[in-house]
Amino acid sequence: MTTTPLTEFAAGIVLRSVPEARRQTYIDAVQPHDILAAAELYLWNSFMSAALLRTTGIVEVQVRNRIDSGLREWNLQNGGSEGWICDPVGALADIVKPASDKPLTKFANLSTVPKNATHDDYVAGLSFGSWVRLLPKKGIRSSGNPRLRMWNEVFRDVLGHPKGQPPAVASDQLFRLLTLRNRAAHHRPLLDTKALQICHQDVLEVLGRFDRPLKQWMQNEKWIPRAVQAMPPVRLF
Repeated sequence: MTTTPLTEFAAGIVLRSVPEARRQTYIDAVQPHDILAAAELYLWNSFMSAALLRTTGIVEVQVRNRIDSGLREWNLQNGGSEGWICDPVGALADIVKPASDKPLTKFANLSTVPKNATHDDYVAGLSFGSWVRLLPKKGIRSSGNPRLRMWNEVFRDVLGHPKGQPPAVASDQLFRLLTLRNRAAHHRPLLDTKALQICHQDVLEVLGRFDRPLKQWMQNEKWIPRAVQAMPPVRLF
């Protein structure tokens, strides 16, 4: 986790760089006043964050490519163009360009893109959260709901979701991955090992519906489980 062995002096330097409220989380999780152990746990958390970002990044790319491919085809078949993000039609327009909220285009990071952004630029610029939030939320039952319609006509097939299971199974699973991914991206504590194990299983299940060889490869890599195994001893979790 460090290039050189961590000394108590270096541990003090590391912990002083962390805001007090965050620092206390790691101090409380180890033996009282063990600054070295707290710093080791903090650095492990950074290591865990990297493992999570690597893992969920692979899922994110798969999800966005599959959803984009399905919506390109659907928009074209329903009288629009392949550029469904800028020019959606029908029920898709209700999701992508809602009357009471910002259009999806406003959520894309185009800071490194020339003025005339292409559809692919928008696809790459949207965050994992933007893709997951296209899916229907738990409790939606009305057949007139645009997200539920798009689920039935596009999302269920492109995400490989088993027929008969409610869409919330898929959206809840992806939201769990998104939540941990965001915690890792913001360097927040990741000390709940049960949640990390569930994350690994969610990743394997999602990839298994997309690409079985990719799932098997990730199962062998075990980035998250290996990082969990490297976790220093804690007394809270």
